[in-house]
Amino acid sequence: MIGLSKEHPLSGIDSIELVDQLVRRCAILTPNDANPMLHADNLKVIDLLFNLSTYHHPENIDLPPGFVPPRLAIAN
Repeated sequence: MIGLSKEHPLSGIDSIELVDQLVRRCAILTPNDANPMLHADNLKVIDLLFNLSTYHHPENIDLPPGFVPPRLAIAN
């Protein structure tokens, strides 16, 4: 899946946009038994999309020795 490796990056903004578009398109559909609004057999896909939206600091940044980021700034 795009975004799970450094060779195929997907930014947090792009992943949020992807989830937003998915939910909006599902909301437009008229739900019925043959066409459920949003159905996922494997909920890991949804977890992966939300995990892609977490902030990861750039690897080429030099942080001071002993620097600990604030708890809410960098999450996993």
